[in-house]
This record gives sequence, C-alpha cells and structure tokens, in this order.
Amino acid sequence: MLNIFKRIIALFWILSIGYANEFSLESIELITKANGIIIKLDLDSIPDETNLTCWQANSGWFYITLYKVICDSSTLKKPHLPDGIIDFQIIQGDESLQLGIRLIEPIENYEIKSIKKKNTIIASLHYSTQYFSQLESSIRKNNITVRKTSPKGVKTWLMMTGVGITTAGLLDSRLPKNNYKTKAGILILLSSFFIDRLLEII
Repeated sequence: MLNIFKRIIALFWILSIGYANEFSLESIELITKANGIIIKLDLDSIPDETNLTCWQANSGWFYITLYKVICDSSTLKKPHLPDGIIDFQIIQGDESLQLGIRLIEPIENYEIKSIKKKNTIIASLHYSTQYFSQLESSIRKNNITVRKTSPKGVKTWLMMTGVGITTAGLLDSRLPKNNYKTKAGILILLSSFFIDRLLEII
C-alpha cells in the first residue's frame, strides 16, 4: 500500500514539472495600421522571449509560434479580422501554440516586445518599404485631386450670381432678350462650369 502511495506522489510530481512552465493565452486582438499589423496577446504570465518565433511563409501566411503556450479553444474568442487580414487560424500542438495570419501583403520585418506588468505581448508586423511608399504616393495623389476642385462656397456663389443676373436680364421688359445683363449672367455661369472642369482635369 505504501509503495502505491509513493508511486502516485511521484506521478503527480512528474506531471507538475511537465506543466509548471506552460503559459495560457487568454485573448487576441488584431489591429491594422497603414504600414502593417499589430497583434496584442494577453496571457496569464509572460514566457521567455526565446520561446517566441516568427516567419513569413511563401504561401502568404505569417506565423507566430509560442512554445510552452496553450489555449482553451472553447473559451478563447476568435479575434475580429479588420481590413488587411484575409484569414486567421490557431493551431494547438503538443509543445507549442501557432498563430497563422494571412495578409494582403507579405511581412518584411517584425518586432516583438513583452509588457510584463500587464502580461501582454505586442507583435508589430511591417509591410515592405516598397509597398508602403506606393501606398503613401497613392494617398498623396488622392489628396491633391480633392484639393484641385474649386471651393464649394465660391462655386455656389458664382452659380447663384450668374442665375440671378440672367433672370434679371430676361425679366427686364425695357431691354431686349439678348441684353447685356443676360449675356453677363450666362458668361458667369459658363465660366464657373469650365473653371471647375478644368481644375478637375489638371
């Protein structure tokens, strides 16, 4: 009887050693930025940085492997996928937890930092500098296009002035229909229209 009791104690001791260094993932948050993605992981405690590895696969997936980390799939809420993230997967292995993120652009470099006071890991994933420069160029071009159109207030004022002068010329019974008021009003209307179209083309 004593030998059985000793064996049970030894078994519990072995199991406690095996699971003492495991960490539990409690929540995941994905945040998109102009130049990449931020992944926020909340755990019950922070593992050593040597337990974290990342790499970009040729398939378009970016993987984060957390050794000695486990998660309860029944309680862990799958994160919302914001713009820029096509798909997300959680793979629980025997010795590690793997997070897979499929993005619109491959990740060129990344940075991982731990906030021990909050038991949080922040992974900053950055797109290539070439992709980001193209994105910035597109944004600048769109902003310039918006600014090129004539101000709405000036355009409205010119249109109302043109309509008012044209109407006054047509209603003045003392003057012919093609009088100077009518011509001036029509000229203002046409000028406003052509200036606005010209600014959109340039």
